[in-house]
Amino acid sequence: MEKLLIFCIAVSLSAILQAQTIGDYYEAAKSGDKEAQYNLGNSYFRMTDSVQAVFWFRQSAEQEYSDAQYALGVCYAMGIGQAEDYTQAAYWYRKAAEQGNVNAQVALASLYYIGWGVPLDHVHSTYWTCKAAEQGHASSQYSMGHKYEHGSYSVEKDENVALYWYEKAIKNDDGTLTGAFKLMAEISIEQLEKQGFLSSKAKITRCNDAKID
Repeated sequence: MEKLLIFCIAVSLSAILQAQTIGDYYEAAKSGDKEAQYNLGNSYFRMTDSVQAVFWFRQSAEQEYSDAQYALGVCYAMGIGQAEDYTQAAYWYRKAAEQGNVNAQVALASLYYIGWGVPLDHVHSTYWTCKAAEQGHASSQYSMGHKYEHGSYSVEKDENVALYWYEKAIKNDDGTLTGAFKLMAEISIEQLEKQGFLSSKAKITRCNDAKID
């Protein structure tokens, strides 16, 4: 009985704090502050009010706030607060990705890789993976390493470049690189080094903007 009472009090306090948070953002959001609109959307999302969350994400996204554009893309991709729509998800991911939002770049690369909401296109997928890798996203760096180690539809095989990206992935891993991928990167590094390849010999060029629309 005592535990139940403590639980009920905790739930009540949480609800009060969430309501206060919404109150903090609401006036600024209503007056057009795009960051407040995004934060208000997040507050509603945490309260599982997906319809209100999407409404405020959209208000912010339409003002070019990249975190809101990414969040709105996620909502479309997962059917949160509206019907699932990968075409719209890709649209909003692209808007955010073009502003440098690394999560949107990763998500857009995935859509191009599997052809959901956009045509299946490995060149575009690699481009956005490369953009995320350039920003230090460890999983994207691993993916670039794998592409260069084996060659792919969109890049020519280059073991020195592969080694460069694998080393970056290990160095920048913040817990997003899964255990299996981290192990495979370490194995690839060991094997490539034994074969005489060196990351110092890698000729790294920036992502090729000319290859995409």
